[in-house]
Amino acid sequence: MISIENEQLNNLRVLSRERKAAAILRRMERMRGEGASISTQEFRAHHSRQRRLKLCQVDLHRSQKSCQQLDQDGGHSEPVESWFWPPPPPKPEEEEGERVAEEEEVELEADEQLSILTAYLRQEYRYCLWCGSRYDDHESMAAECPGDNREAHDE
Repeated sequence: MISIENEQLNNLRVLSRERKAAAILRRMERMRGEGASISTQEFRAHHSRQRRLKLCQVDLHRSQKSCQQLDQDGGHSEPVESWFWPPPPPKPEEEEGERVAEEEEVELEADEQLSILTAYLRQEYRYCLWCGSRYDDHESMAAECPGDNREAHDE
């Protein structure tokens, strides 16, 4: 009789341990699933920021090239601000340290530079980077151009 009770008791302990282990595994899976959704959200947010930054850098470079062309067509030999035009290609004899020192002068972020340069192009030349058009006057620009940023043109 004692051996039967011990056997039943052992079986109950095993079942109890299995239930506890199963409960722990279920809890871990739920936590892993929540963690995966958080990391997926973080992953998406990170890539979204990276994409916006890349688009901003591309737009800034396009704006700089357009500004240089328009300024030079208008008779300017130097940009209004050093970063309004694309940086010149490095000279073979130029030291890397000199190049870095020149690049460190600009303290604005790419999106701030783009905003300022866009305003300059619109004011001075009535030019919209995203429309790719130069307007006759500010009134026609206001009437025909959807806005002064990429988002306004994507809608």
